[in-house]
Amino acid sequence: MKCTILHESRGRMRVHVNAVRMTLHRADVLEAYLNHSEVIEHAKVYERTGDVLIKYKGSRAGAVTVLSHSLFNPGTGFTGYFG
Repeated sequence: MKCTILHESRGRMRVHVNAVRMTLHRADVLEAYLNHSEVIEHAKVYERTGDVLIKYKGSRAGAVTVLSHSLFNPGTGFTGYFG
C-alpha cells in the first residue's frame, strides 16, 4: 500500500493513504496505533478523505518510520484490515 505526503512543516505532517477505502474501523485502528507511539504526539485520521494528520516530536525520519510500520508491517496487526 502506498501513501503520499501532502503537506509537512516542522513537527507536522499530512499524509494521504492511497488506494484504500478508509472505514471508520480502519481509521480508529490506525489512529490508536499511531497515538501509542513515543515519537508521535498526536494523530488524527479522517476516514472520509483517507488523510492522516500527524504531530510528532523529534526527527521526521522517526515519524515516517512509525507510519511505514503501521501501514506495511504485518506484525502490527493493522495490515490485515487492508487485505
